[in-house]
Amino acid sequence: MSEHISDPSILIDRLRGDGQPWLLVRQAVEIAASPDMVREFVGYTVFGETPPRPLPDRPPTNQWLAMYRGHRIMQDCLTAHMSLPEGLTASGFLDVLREGARMSREEVAEELSEWTPEEIQEFLRPFIGVPFPPDDATLRAMLNDLEAQTTPDGPDEESMLDELMASPAGQFFARVWWPCWILYRDYPPRLLRAARLGDLDALDRLLRLDKHAVGDPGVSRVVADIMSSAPMSDRKRITSALSGRPKVKFTDSNIRAGLAALISQLAFLFHTSVTAPEIQALFDALERVRTGAPSDPKITAAGETWSKAVQRGRTWPSLPTKLPGQ
Repeated sequence: MSEHISDPSILIDRLRGDGQPWLLVRQAVEIAASPDMVREFVGYTVFGETPPRPLPDRPPTNQWLAMYRGHRIMQDCLTAHMSLPEGLTASGFLDVLREGARMSREEVAEELSEWTPEEIQEFLRPFIGVPFPPDDATLRAMLNDLEAQTTPDGPDEESMLDELMASPAGQFFARVWWPCWILYRDYPPRLLRAARLGDLDALDRLLRLDKHAVGDPGVSRVVADIMSSAPMSDRKRITSALSGRPKVKFTDSNIRAGLAALISQLAFLFHTSVTAPEIQALFDALERVRTGAPSDPKITAAGETWSKAVQRGRTWPSLPTKLPGQ
């Protein structure tokens, strides 16, 4: 066990080999398997598309607006089905990864040098190296496991939507928090704060996403000031926002490029990287396993165009945009 203690960073490299950490691959599969579900859910909750069943009424405005402050609750909703190490909440998991991403390899080695061999073994378990993307048999097993976690009888997007809408927090997550994160790459509290300060772009985006935000006293005051004394162009913009939907190009291809960028950024949390072609190969492998088709037909970019789209899309909040130390 002396090598464990003297330089655990070397052991991590040897354990992973030419593969990627198991936990990263698992999360990447979950993300790459989700674009159609993302498209449907946001279509139902934001863009007025017809859901399988009518959505419930929103909670009272004061209860609704209070959830703009529920960052940790919403973060746990976002990662509710992630396969996490035992005893770790979603928020705690992300905190651990973010803290680790800020540490150099020397600092990681120094931290782990004080651990017992048993603690190091448990820590290393999620870092076991596996191919990226996995082979078809492994990928099929991962999908079956993920679907079993979603519902006891397999995948059921209607049940997932019903489950989210069963509580005020779930409703807010589905209608505001998740769409804000997906469409704007921002968090609702930051958007609300900027709108209160008179940022017209933030106010426009906020009101297009959540009409009930106008019930916030700070937002209401800014809207009143604009409608009473601002130039006509600003007044028209706010009127349009109050009656309109988010101005975002929300296509199957764009969703996939965005989620590919999310996988790319997530890899940086693990002090590693995956290339745009490798991520595209994961989307293609999922399509092959699910339908038998050779590739994902909804990825319209290819080669350098796809790589640039992934690079441009590395704007997901709270995640590193490059490898630590670069």
